[in-house]
Amino acid sequence: MRLGIDPGKNGAWALLDDEGRLVDADHFPLDEEGEIDAAELYHQLGEVGPIERATVEKVGSMGATKDGRKQGMQGLFNFGLRTGAVITVLQIRGIPFDQVLPAVWKKASGVTADKKTSLRAARDLWPSAATLLHRGLDEARAEAALIARYGRLVSFSYRRAP
Repeated sequence: MRLGIDPGKNGAWALLDDEGRLVDADHFPLDEEGEIDAAELYHQLGEVGPIERATVEKVGSMGATKDGRKQGMQGLFNFGLRTGAVITVLQIRGIPFDQVLPAVWKKASGVTADKKTSLRAARDLWPSAATLLHRGLDEARAEAALIARYGRLVSFSYRRAP
């Protein structure tokens, strides 16, 4: 199975089976302070079955402004903390991972920076997973699923014949 991770503020993970079907997705478990509960995430990923590989969105500072406002140091720090927590859980679980820039997986998926396009694309690709993607807030799940799909497709294209 292939895991996709969107480590954003309202981040999520999604799991595709070996046929590329979306079998599970969820937002990150949060602790009482609103940060990722790494112990619970470790537990959740252990419950979903064997994970062959994960693809994590690789993002950094969004520059001086986002949506017309400056990105503060605290926001950057919190984002780094969330990403670090996710990568640490993957490492402890022994799940190999790769990272992909947002522009790369979004272009390959035919979506834009508007998260609604990711939600529409995921709903079109996985209509049987409607319960996982039924709310507008599920756009992080949709992006995690698209990241997993990108990772799965890229890994197939780099495999060599025996």
